[in-house]
Parts: sequence; C-alpha cells; structure tokens
Amino acid sequence: VDERGGRIISDTLLLILNADEAPLAFTLPVTAAEERWETLIDTADPWAPPRRLRAGGRYELLSRSMAVLKLNCRKEDLRRVDDWGPMGVC
Repeated sequence: VDERGGRIISDTLLLILNADEAPLAFTLPVTAAEERWETLIDTADPWAPPRRLRAGGRYELLSRSMAVLKLNCRKEDLRRVDDWGPMGVC
C-alpha cells in the first residue's frame, strides 16, 4: 500500500536464479486462467524472443543463469499468435 493506504497496482515480475552447475527446472506460480508468464530476459540466451508460458508449467533454467518473467494478461496482449515462441502457448 502507498502512504495513504491505497493499493499499489503494478506489474508482477518473477525472478528465477540458478547458481548450480546443472540446469534446473522450476515450476511457474499459479495465476488466473487468462494470464501467462512472459519471459523478459534469460541470461543463458539474452537474444531469445519472448515466450509466453502457462502457470504451473516448467521453466528450464541453465546453469549459473537468471531469468525474469512478467505476468501478462492474454486479453491485453494484442500480438499475433505467430509471435509466440515454441515453448509458449496461446
């Protein structure tokens, strides 16, 4: 809440870290049915296009890397389905 007790509404980000020598699979947190996790950056492949993933899905993070994902509502996403990555879903 802010200084007046009002609710602060902003983007929800998920930061995933893997300090291990081996890749790790993380389970993405549960969200509303119309929401997806969208990758903003994965340091193992910083030039990879964004992917949109379902809640409860698994995200494979390579060794010694970090990923940042943003919660995205499909109703507000005006991009074409063709833009969705091979590991993403529509």
